[in-house]
Amino acid sequence: MGEKVLHEVLTRLDALAAKLGTTAVALWGVLVAQGRVEGWQYLCWAAFWLIPIAIAIWFFNWVVRHPFKNDDKICGSVFIGLAMLGSIALFFNCLVTGLGFLLNPQYWAWHQLVETLK
Repeated sequence: MGEKVLHEVLTRLDALAAKLGTTAVALWGVLVAQGRVEGWQYLCWAAFWLIPIAIAIWFFNWVVRHPFKNDDKICGSVFIGLAMLGSIALFFNCLVTGLGFLLNPQYWAWHQLVETLK
């Protein structure tokens, strides 16, 4: 199964390279370079998701110092807590994906080629 997929991908890569007027090696190099770009993009998104996490931490610190006097603020803190958990999940997703693409951009290139087969 794996050899069949590899042969199909290489055949399509050669065909695509011929249409673009280049070689498969040059096209593969471009795809690998794009994998690095995607990795940096995901790391930038991970850095972005640190902002709402920092705001939520600041909010919880403020809540600890100023006790609630009614239930409305408690509902707000629960919402902020859930938003913080979502932000943490998105942060780690972007971080792991970005590091994966930076450390192994060939995987991204391979994934893009396999996706074109579908």
